[in-house]
Amino acid sequence: RFWKTDSEIVENYQPRSELVPLGDMFNHRDPPNVKIFHDHEKDAVCFVYMGGAESEAECCYPKDLFITYGQPYNPHRFLMIFGFVPTDMRELWSHLLLSPTNAYGSDVAKMVFACKDGMVAQRVWDAVLHELEPSKDLEALRLSPNYKWHAADVLNDHVTKQLEELTSLRQKVDTTEGKNMALIRLHNEFLTTVFGRVQANLKEELEKGPR
Repeated sequence: RFWKTDSEIVENYQPRSELVPLGDMFNHRDPPNVKIFHDHEKDAVCFVYMGGAESEAECCYPKDLFITYGQPYNPHRFLMIFGFVPTDMRELWSHLLLSPTNAYGSDVAKMVFACKDGMVAQRVWDAVLHELEPSKDLEALRLSPNYKWHAADVLNDHVTKQLEELTSLRQKVDTTEGKNMALIRLHNEFLTTVFGRVQANLKEELEKGPR
C-alpha cells in the first residue's frame, strides 16, 4: 500500500508515495522476478511474482524475490544511494557526453557497453556517427567502413580517458582509509574491467585501418 507524505509539513513540498514497509524489503536484480503494478484507484500497489526458473539466474535463486531499483546501467547510483555495487550488471552507461542536439545520444539507457564482453551498443555507434556527420544519412554512414573506423577512434579516445581517470582515482583510493573504501574500490575495479574490455574490442576495430 502507498504511504503518502503531507505537503503541509514543509512549504512548497510536493507529496510523494513510499512503498513501506514491504517494498523496501526486496533486493535488486536485473532482470527482476517481481514486477510492481500500481492501482491508483485503490491507492495500492501490487507485487507480482513473474514465474519460475526461466533463466540460469532464476535457477540459482529459486526462493528469492527481486525487484529492480531502476537505472540498471548506472553503478554510481547504486553505490551512492543504495550502498552496494552490482557487479553482475548486464550493461554499463558509456559515460559518453555528446552535443544536446544529437538525438541518438539522448537516451542514456541505450548508450551502453555490454559488461560481459565489452561490445558497444548500436545506439552508441549511431550517436557517434551522427556527431561526426550530422548532415549525412545515418544508414549510409553505418555501411561505410571508413566512418566506422573514425567512430571507433573517437570511442577509443573516450574510453582511454575514462581508464586514465580510473587509474588516477585508484591511486587515491588505495591510500585512503574509511569504512566505505572497500565499496569504492570495488566500484573502481568494476568500471576498469568493463572499460578495459571495450577498449580491447575497439583496438581490434582500429587495427583494421580506414578503408
